[in-house]
Amino acid sequence: MESELFEVALGIKLPLYIDVMVFDAATGELYTHMDFEKGGKFSCTKCGKEELPVYDTEEKT
Repeated sequence: MESELFEVALGIKLPLYIDVMVFDAATGELYTHMDFEKGGKFSCTKCGKEELPVYDTEEKT
């Protein structure tokens, strides 16, 4: 799958994954939608604490 190639190239690792990829040939833009596995745990980007549950999500462009 193309998304797996992009995950490797971009260093995206579980619990994150690329959910949808759409290429707009007219503009030459590639849109990717990332998601995470239900129950996925993450590290804090500020203090480094590991295995934290998700408490909020926000769509970003």
